[in-house]
This record gives sequence, structure tokens and C-alpha cells, in this order.
Amino acid sequence: MPSLADFIAEHGITSTWKHVAGPRPSKEWPVGTHHYSVTMRRAMTMEDGGGGLMTVLYHMGAALTNPPTTEEVLETLAVDSSSYENAKDAEDWMSEYGETNVARGWRMYEAVEAQAQKLLEFLGEDLYKELLWETERE
Repeated sequence: MPSLADFIAEHGITSTWKHVAGPRPSKEWPVGTHHYSVTMRRAMTMEDGGGGLMTVLYHMGAALTNPPTTEEVLETLAVDSSSYENAKDAEDWMSEYGETNVARGWRMYEAVEAQAQKLLEFLGEDLYKELLWETERE
């Protein structure tokens, strides 16, 4: 099974980041949280239908002082997307994460659903499935 680093290299995926203003500090985003806008790039290919750009917001705790790497961001997107794909529905997804606040759970589920769709469009269906189910991640 290829590693995530191999997947990134084979498909020419790169990323750039910039600091952005995040939400005000809260229980979910404590003081010191680093907020980034990360743009992933991949050359457009005719064979798989993916490519182009994908921009996501990415958040890191205060103790993580280096900016996010392409591998860290793609790992997070893959984990989130596979959790969405594995769930039967929103309630199943919330149950898996122990989310008891239904309103917050729905917001989170819908955000992960939208993010999974963006990743699918960025990679194309075949590479999306390869990343989620056939690539070794940590």
C-alpha cells in the first residue's frame, strides 16, 4: 500500500498557506490557535478529471508553531472524508464522534460533507477512492 507521501509525489500535489484571522477564541478555538487558508494544487489531467485548486481553512493548536505541510492537510482531509463516507447518515456520523449537541453536530457534519465533495472534485473519483481506501495514512 503506497504511503501518503508517495501519493502526493506521484500526483504532483503541492500546497501554499497564509495566516488568516480565525474565529474569536472559544472552547473550540482556544487563544493561540493558528488559522490558515491552505491552497492545494494539482495539475489538471484528462484521464482522471481532477486537478486545479482546492482551498480549505486549516486550524492548528498553539503548540504547533510550524505552518501546515501538504501531507498534514491532505491527511486531515482524507480522515474527515473517510469518516463521512463511512457514515450511514448524519446521526451515525455524530454518534461515531460522540457528538450530543445536535445543532453543532449538524453544522460539523455538513462542513465535512462539503469538504469531502471539494476533495472529490479536486482529485477526481478514482484518486479520491485511492486516497481514502488504498493509501497508507498515519
